[in-house]
Amino acid sequence: MKHRLFFAIDLPDPCRSAVVDLQTRLDRLGLPVMWEEPAKLHLTLHFLGPTPQEQINSFTPGLQKLARSAPAFSLTPYFLETLYRRHEASLVYIGMEGDLTALKNLHKSLAGLLSGYQLPAQNRFFPHITIGRLRRDDPVTTKNFLSRIDAVDIQPLPSFLVDHLTLYESDLSPAGSHYQKIGQYGLE
Repeated sequence: MKHRLFFAIDLPDPCRSAVVDLQTRLDRLGLPVMWEEPAKLHLTLHFLGPTPQEQINSFTPGLQKLARSAPAFSLTPYFLETLYRRHEASLVYIGMEGDLTALKNLHKSLAGLLSGYQLPAQNRFFPHITIGRLRRDDPVTTKNFLSRIDAVDIQPLPSFLVDHLTLYESDLSPAGSHYQKIGQYGLE
């Protein structure tokens, strides 16, 4: 059996609450956005896709070693942005500031570890927290909605310490996705 997996950085409760407050404020603009549920807010570090249980068992010891050797670091959800894709769902996300070098090094180390297991390579890493997805509409209307979101200025949200990685399984259904924690790996 294969599991649809991804590694993520969890948001602590104060940061998650601040994001939910921002979603509420943005929702008042009346935009056709499907907001991410609070429990699903995270920063994706690496998407694995369908992964057999044997591979999970194989890379777990290396993952534990990698996590123990990586230092904890701080991030700040800092700016609101949108990503427009003409033929795909457009995203509303929060970009990050803080120790981005440590974050990128962690991603690079994780990608290096996983490359030995014939898992999908992730060529680009764009650290962000997806907070909503714009419902599909015609391109002109979509760009108009996105410009309204882009005009919203946010104060930086609470900084947080990244002291662990979480491995999630994502189950897809007609009602949407559901995430389940599979493992948690503490950083140094």
